[in-house]
Amino acid sequence: MKRRMILSCVTILIAMLLAAEDALFLPAPGAVTAPVTDNPTAADAITIPRMLSYQGKLTDSLGNPVPDSSYQLTFRLYTQQSGGTAFWNETQTVPVKSGLFSVLLGSVNPIPYVPDQGGLYLSLQIGAGVELTPRLRIVYCLCIQGGQRQLRFTGW
Repeated sequence: MKRRMILSCVTILIAMLLAAEDALFLPAPGAVTAPVTDNPTAADAITIPRMLSYQGKLTDSLGNPVPDSSYQLTFRLYTQQSGGTAFWNETQTVPVKSGLFSVLLGSVNPIPYVPDQGGLYLSLQIGAGVELTPRLRIVYCLCIQGGQRQLRFTGW
């Protein structure tokens, strides 16, 4: 009897999963949706913004948060951990509260490319000061989603 009950439950679950494959899922009221097509064209392509979200904390030499204010921050991207020439830079005036800040890098000057092999390093300069060291290695996670398949790739 117990075996028959388990078999019945498994059969029902399989039937529900098969039925769900053809189910119609409606978006939440007020949600913005994009049309889905089985044969995408170039007009359907998504343009990936060349930006990078970055959050940081500015502290003094003793590790205390800097005073609340707006600071001129210059960000640079390099393909190596030290030395070399930056392939991208951008200066933003950024509000800082309790030492914390958040920026969208590339919002002023689009980032031209992301190098292969995970060789991406970020530097920061505050005002007219020297570039801070060490540079921060940037890794990324690429997620491509389409139809029922999903591909995940994590940077180095």
